[in-house]
Amino acid sequence: MALLGGLAIQVVRPSLTHPAVTADLEAPAEVKQILKKSCYDCHSNETRLAWFDEVAPAYWIVVRDVNEARQHLNFSEIAKLSRNEQSAKLFEAVSQVQLGAMPLPGYVRLHPGANVSSGELQVLRNYVGSLAAPVASGSDPAPAANPSEVEPALNGITIPRDYRNWKPVSSTDRFDNGTMRAILGNEIAMQAIAENRMNPWPDGTAFAKVAWWQRRDEQRIVHAGAFAQVEFMIRDRRKFASTKGWGWARWRGSELMPYGHDASFSNECVACHTPVRENDYVFTMPIVAGANRSQPNPHARTQLNREASLEGLPVDVFAQKVITSWIDPRNGTMSTLYGNDIAAEHARNRVAGQPYPEGSALTAVTWKQQEDARWFGGRIPGAVVSVEIVTAAPTYSYREFEGSPLKLVHSGTQPTADGRAAYLLAQAASPMP
Repeated sequence: MALLGGLAIQVVRPSLTHPAVTADLEAPAEVKQILKKSCYDCHSNETRLAWFDEVAPAYWIVVRDVNEARQHLNFSEIAKLSRNEQSAKLFEAVSQVQLGAMPLPGYVRLHPGANVSSGELQVLRNYVGSLAAPVASGSDPAPAANPSEVEPALNGITIPRDYRNWKPVSSTDRFDNGTMRAILGNEIAMQAIAENRMNPWPDGTAFAKVAWWQRRDEQRIVHAGAFAQVEFMIRDRRKFASTKGWGWARWRGSELMPYGHDASFSNECVACHTPVRENDYVFTMPIVAGANRSQPNPHARTQLNREASLEGLPVDVFAQKVITSWIDPRNGTMSTLYGNDIAAEHARNRVAGQPYPEGSALTAVTWKQQEDARWFGGRIPGAVVSVEIVTAAPTYSYREFEGSPLKLVHSGTQPTADGRAAYLLAQAASPMP
């Protein structure tokens, strides 16, 4: 009977089409060779099945996986996309490979020839890295518009109107697409970080990832320029059960146009974040204060960015708000400027030449950059280089801290701001609509 049942199910043959190759990827021969060996059987119209893939029920699984893979990335049609869209797809693909998510581990066990070796991965990294977006030159960006009415995302999520006041979680230099990003968290997220309760994140957690186009000034420093987009992850296990317990939403441009063609755009988000499902689908490694750094929770699986954490400061940087960021490529550093409520409000609404009001406090943290191990094309804060604190009016004070733990190395007060203090006070706030 079992034999007859096995034979009977072979007649159930879901369709696996082989459309013509109309817009194949254009890439160097050594790159194409690796992709054809390891990726094309699922991510192209040139699917080839081993004999054991043809046998049901394995055939049913293969057809499902191939159809899903083609929807997410199809090398046979990728040239139909814009250059930037192609680059984004390829950077994501390399990230998935280096995280071990692609090719699928189960697929590699049955098809060992599809495995990507470390040498082959480096070939892919070198090629895709050459596609990184160039950095434009320009002046300070104009403030972003604040639309009176923002349309909901296509899955019904509305933009949290107070996200600009959420607290900093981390920063990212995305050289793959030429943006700089600040990751912000609401009160529930920040409390979870403080208590090391991050896997899983509690319901009500919300993250905002604000992105700006990079711009280079005359000194070759790269700044956060014009507003590019803002995207959100909102934790609710019941409401968003079909998308791994997270609600996903993205708005692009200063007009905050919802991303996607229909509500299925969330599937793109889930697919991208699946390689970090062991971290509850969150890529970001939060930066923490010294107390959290010295007392890690041994039961927490989510990795904190401990190398970038701050210890020995007289202020809580993560209680402040993000004002702007910049990168010094020559020294391999990235900096984020934070401000207390008074300073942040002034910076975001300042009139040219108007000084910061009394009670303003700014904090600039500079880190060495390190590669983001979870996303090829990104750099995140590494070891702390320095922390600078400026307070304004009626006199100006400037303090600089260095070392690990951080120690005061310079302190001064003057009636007017000059030197480094003046530089920090002159930084324009990155626009957040």
